[in-house]
Amino acid sequence: MKYFFLTAIIILLSVISTNAQEISMKTNTGKLVGFLKKNENADILFIIHPGSGPTDHNGNQVGMQNNSLLQLSESLYKEGYSTLAIDKRGVAKSIGAATKEEDLRFETYVNDLKDWISYAYDSLDYQKIVLIGHSEGSLISILAAQNNDQVMGLISISGAGMNALDILKVQLATQPEPMKTEMFQKLDSVKAGYELQNVNPMYYALFRPSVVPYMHSWFQYNPSEEIAKVTYKYKLIINGTADIQTGVEQATLLYNEEDDYS
Repeated sequence: MKYFFLTAIIILLSVISTNAQEISMKTNTGKLVGFLKKNENADILFIIHPGSGPTDHNGNQVGMQNNSLLQLSESLYKEGYSTLAIDKRGVAKSIGAATKEEDLRFETYVNDLKDWISYAYDSLDYQKIVLIGHSEGSLISILAAQNNDQVMGLISISGAGMNALDILKVQLATQPEPMKTEMFQKLDSVKAGYELQNVNPMYYALFRPSVVPYMHSWFQYNPSEEIAKVTYKYKLIINGTADIQTGVEQATLLYNEEDDYS
């Protein structure tokens, strides 16, 4: 098995074009939408999954536009590949498929991506599919790739190697006591599956009752352990040296040296 490791700052300079075809899949709660850039001679399709929050298929949020994923898609297209960039359930063109926040689980996104893979394999006739997951989309792609014969490769961009609970603790470590202790206790309770009681309104952004089930499901996965379960020939890990949120050390956690020559 070849396992490629890359630490880099990615700068993708592309002329943004409008050659994407909007496609959709029906779900029980509404349609999921993706944007296909199809090269007629391409036999490889890259499915691009965006990161956390209300990030659309271009890598943008309201008031925060960088077109990072659009530039990535354009660059791959210009190199002769096909790409499918998707809007997550509840975001942008997939807003109609939104579920109630209390019903959302991390596995919801994983299952949606699996459905996109099957759609691309069966309906779009791509037998060589590579997943690209950015940020939170890295772990989603890792889980969707496990035991999936329809996927030939996996690319993680700015993906975390630590459990999300541990990352949040690192981010909250600078908070003053006793606030930090209280938040750490609540995070541990969420992971254990305990219902939070009497949540201070000042903590609602993180611990509001409707989001706790999603956090609990997310906390059950350790990316460095999950990526080891992906046994495909091609893996690529990309983390930027200037990334202030997900540094190079996270890439080293995802990297498994034993995969190089197995």
